[in-house]
Amino acid sequence: MRKLMSNSGGNFAAGAARAIVVDTNILIAIEDHATAGHANGAAASRLSALAARNGLTLSIAQGTKSDFLRAEPEVKSKRLKQLDRYHLLGAVVPTSNQRVRFKVPEDSSANDQCDLEILCAIDNNAAELLVSEDKRLRRRAISGGLGERVLSLADAVAYLEALGGEPVRLPNLERVAAYQVPITAPILDSLRADYPGFDHWWQKVQSERRDVYVAGDTNSPDALCVLKEEADPPSNVPTTNAALKLCTFKVADSAPGMRLGELMLKAAVDDARARGLEALFVTVMPGKADMLDFLARFGFAAVQGATTDIPGELVLEKRLTPHGNTLDALAHAIAYGPGAVKSDRAHIVPIKPRYVVELLPETQANIGLGFDLPTRACGNAIRKAYLSNSPSRKVRPGDLLAFYMSGSERSIVAVGVAEDTTVSRDVNELLAFVGTRTVYTPDEIAAMTTQGEVLAVLFRFDRVVSEPVSIVELRSLGVLNAAPQSFVQVAAGKVGTLCRRLLT
Repeated sequence: MRKLMSNSGGNFAAGAARAIVVDTNILIAIEDHATAGHANGAAASRLSALAARNGLTLSIAQGTKSDFLRAEPEVKSKRLKQLDRYHLLGAVVPTSNQRVRFKVPEDSSANDQCDLEILCAIDNNAAELLVSEDKRLRRRAISGGLGERVLSLADAVAYLEALGGEPVRLPNLERVAAYQVPITAPILDSLRADYPGFDHWWQKVQSERRDVYVAGDTNSPDALCVLKEEADPPSNVPTTNAALKLCTFKVADSAPGMRLGELMLKAAVDDARARGLEALFVTVMPGKADMLDFLARFGFAAVQGATTDIPGELVLEKRLTPHGNTLDALAHAIAYGPGAVKSDRAHIVPIKPRYVVELLPETQANIGLGFDLPTRACGNAIRKAYLSNSPSRKVRPGDLLAFYMSGSERSIVAVGVAEDTTVSRDVNELLAFVGTRTVYTPDEIAAMTTQGEVLAVLFRFDRVVSEPVSIVELRSLGVLNAAPQSFVQVAAGKVGTLCRRLLT
């Protein structure tokens, strides 16, 4: 558990300075948009306006200044003058541990050293977030444990819109026939550019009436995933039977920050399990770094020696059934989930009905709540966050979380697996930790900090409980004595009893 303590409890409500660091490429986009124009200029200007509206200072790390100092004299002079309009953070000296985590040794290039200094500033909590279009820097952030705090420009804009309470359109996910998605759909344009002969292939997909998951309008989807069951798929495990191939897995550039990739992956996993299949697999070109990073975070691994008709294309597989049983509880959930829990520790987590609807919308079909559909990206996500003033400090990575809905339902309705935790009274640190993966607004989080330390838990959604487990049944099973008011760790001797009821 990370313990993030400071003397700034409630500082969000008090209006203390909060900062977002913009990388070199974002700064240039902002500055060049008004005069010379820039491909990312409009989005960068939107970021600047949203930051001001949310009380966030756009800041520059010393690494960006170092970038400019190496430029040609005319460019250097211009850029250094532009820096005067931004808050420049103090220099941060990387520790040996940070060098290892972010994979930047002492003898790396000057560019790599600048990247490291920028990442260390975020790692040391000089600012909440870093915004960058540098995919290599974002990959370093992910490998060093900062993935949730280093955002692309599009995701940063979506994040700030959510912070400001602006309405977010979250499209429904539908399963349609491929012929219902026209070949002229804008989302297909980038695929057409990457794959010669794409139009011919899409016409084949349409004629075969393959199943497609679509988010939004079928004529112009925000995301889509084409499904095909393969009888003899490539695999790292020789005993694999049929698998579900995700022939196309694409989120439109115009739909950032909605967690639509996670929404489609949840649906694909459920689909494969319903068919009795053992695995999913997908092919990806090696240059698609963001897609490869996404797949790795959700348990996909390269199939050794597998080849396709396209030279260099990679084949990645996600198993849904364990091969051996050597992984720890969290690694097991990542590799095989959602729908895979292996834990000998469990906690009951009370959650109010309105938050169930927004954070765990998957439960609505079972519990029949009469609420509107959620308007937050966290509802689409597999990786979610929950905050509480609970005094519990016992949640560990891999622990099972049984979400108990209070109010009239008074039942466990969903299961998650804990990924990480932190405790803090600093609103900025909590916001940076949970990002857009929680239902709580900044004002609500600020109010929680006035009540004491806040426990924030990042978790992976695992499943909806097919038949909610009521408080009456929990008492009869000896799991609880009374309705939980806070996190309750399940007694070791009762974890198996609870798991058998929840997971079968």
